[in-house]
Amino acid sequence: MSAKNLIGRGYAMIGMAGMTAAVVATSMALPGGASAQPHSSRTAPALSRSVSVKSAVAASDEFAGYLATPANGFASASTTFVVPTESSCSDTYDSLSLVFGVITNDLSTEAGIYEYCDNTTPVYDYLAETPAGVIEQPATPGDTVVASMFETGKWTQAEVHDITNGQHWVGTYSAGGTDTTVGIGVLSEFAPPVIPFSTTTMSVDQVNGDYLGFESPEQLKLTASGDNSNQTLVTSGALTAHGSSFRLTFKQSD
Repeated sequence: MSAKNLIGRGYAMIGMAGMTAAVVATSMALPGGASAQPHSSRTAPALSRSVSVKSAVAASDEFAGYLATPANGFASASTTFVVPTESSCSDTYDSLSLVFGVITNDLSTEAGIYEYCDNTTPVYDYLAETPAGVIEQPATPGDTVVASMFETGKWTQAEVHDITNGQHWVGTYSAGGTDTTVGIGVLSEFAPPVIPFSTTTMSVDQVNGDYLGFESPEQLKLTASGDNSNQTLVTSGALTAHGSSFRLTFKQSD
């Protein structure tokens, strides 16, 4: 995949040649022998946080969805959605593409569905990308997929699971991530114009093990650029289901 810059925030993602797939199991042992402290001697701080979204819907010429920047650092993200169907594929869209799913900043880590037009033929691929390489395999529109990723100090993983047909792809990188922001939504490469697609709902959206809305994410809509920057091409709907779901809706190509 080619270089992509998301809304000018240093959100650079670079596809790299090569493929990698792995499944890693880890275990953790808790140390014993620690003496218990009476709860009465400790006072927990009062924390109050509700689902919220930054006030205004920001405009982007490449991305529609939500951006979250966890205060204590980024560790994981996931979303579930039905693979959208492309329409009106033609030579007009031959050099364009869409990425639906989860996308981090800086380390070119993505998980989800990669769609593009091969002349008049719509193409759908599973996508699991890390700095170690990219996995792309044929996908089926209309299937339900789970896209997820996680980063530790020593490991990075991107995963896509088609729960309709059971296919499962994992990309791994044996180095820790330094990402601070994650996007859940759709990235339109080289937009505008935007390839038309069917409305899809990004659901069970989570960041760091909690619902997306808990991170007070920034809501973005994809707009045209230049003199047509007031034209909305793709919208991201309001967060629902306690901040865990929203709709992506195609409005116009350019």
